[in-house]
Amino acid sequence: PMNGSYYPPDRRVGGLIESWEQPTLETAILHVRQGVRWQDSPLLNGRELVADDVVYSINAILDYSNSLLYTAPGDLGYVATAEDKYTVRVELEAPILRPLSGLFAYVAIIPPEVEAEGLNWNDWRTSIGTGTGPYTLEDFIEGSSFRVARNPDYWRSDPLHPENKLPYPDYIKGLTIDDVSTQVAALRTGQIDYLGYVPWSQQANLKKTSPELIYREQPGFDEHIYLRQDQGYFVDKNVRSAMMKAVDPEAIIRDLYDGDAEWWNFPYSSYCTGRYTALEDMPADIQELYTYDPEASRQLLEDAGYPDGIKIEITAYSSMVDMLSIYQQYFAEANIEMTIDLVDYGAFWNIAGEKEWQVVASAHGAGCTGAWTLLMDGDHYWNYSVVDDTHIAEVLVGLPNEILEREEYDRQMKELGVYWAGEVKYMNLPVPVDFKFWQPWLKRHNGEFFIGTGQGYSSFLIYAWIDQELKTEMGH
Repeated sequence: PMNGSYYPPDRRVGGLIESWEQPTLETAILHVRQGVRWQDSPLLNGRELVADDVVYSINAILDYSNSLLYTAPGDLGYVATAEDKYTVRVELEAPILRPLSGLFAYVAIIPPEVEAEGLNWNDWRTSIGTGTGPYTLEDFIEGSSFRVARNPDYWRSDPLHPENKLPYPDYIKGLTIDDVSTQVAALRTGQIDYLGYVPWSQQANLKKTSPELIYREQPGFDEHIYLRQDQGYFVDKNVRSAMMKAVDPEAIIRDLYDGDAEWWNFPYSSYCTGRYTALEDMPADIQELYTYDPEASRQLLEDAGYPDGIKIEITAYSSMVDMLSIYQQYFAEANIEMTIDLVDYGAFWNIAGEKEWQVVASAHGAGCTGAWTLLMDGDHYWNYSVVDDTHIAEVLVGLPNEILEREEYDRQMKELGVYWAGEVKYMNLPVPVDFKFWQPWLKRHNGEFFIGTGQGYSSFLIYAWIDQELKTEMGH
């Protein structure tokens, strides 16, 4: 299956890199799409995107410590050079361990002029107008709204109607509405055309009161409690297991979500056929680690040297407080006293990334492969549990090529997922099915979220359009 986190290698096509070759496992040849132009800003004046831009970006991103390339398994040293105006050659010091389309999918192409002018390419405020995308920023009000206008020089055409240049909408306006109930009210009254996330708790009433709306179910974005493993209680596997055995996620799913949720969704989501292992299919000793048993939980704490239990503080943002409050009650029965420190959503990510916490809870997509690269380096921004596991590192470095030896690659990744479960690294929280809703006048949309790995969130909007006549007929 294809979704926002996983695209089979044989389904991937080029974007700014129109095509690519891999003559050896240490060599990549990237062919830059011709005719792509930077936005017509004072800095770039709409000049053409060329190989030198790609070379600059690939080389620069390797030195950026939060990039996926920087934290890739093994020694990913390389040299990128331009062979001609539209061809880039990348020579790696070690064999490429994954498809080229995955290796370079998240490399943002940045024009050298940004750095030459003393601007910070990692700060969007100083790099406005330095993209090749379908829209240009017209207006931004922090905490309120943004508006982007159609880029007339955008290179992409509709694949089903090649004569039509994209994007279709003349502009897109996004609103910042923090409260979910207010978001739903805006959709119900026709003030917004699309709402990409409606929680399970709101969907039934919305379907009843606004039957004209179109909707689609989608797997919930997995949520976790991250147990810091470089210091404190959770260095001890017994303490981590005690946390797991203190809670009954199946009862939460049954009683709170009428069974319409899942919790065994990390390190692989259930759609990752060939790599996912259901808990009931795990070895018996691993299943036991996750079996609800508060008495055994208390005993594990006593065996770890905490006969009177432990006290922890968990840092999270407001949308997680309901589920954490349920966990708080479960923990209390196992002599685990948990206080919840709620912080502003924006501030949370600084706290999480800087590791200024004891226990932290957040949402983070698992996907099929990406999670492992985020768990390699104990100092990585996204490695919230500060996991540094030698076995995982060794397996990842020794993986076969994902394209040439796909069956063996999947087998090793599946085994790695079983190992991960046995080490009790994270606490998976029950996550219900989410919903997205949109107005019937939003055309050319069938519930997609991503259209291709590198196009970003809500990239489907370049293909969508508003039927103004239908919208007027419906009183809006």
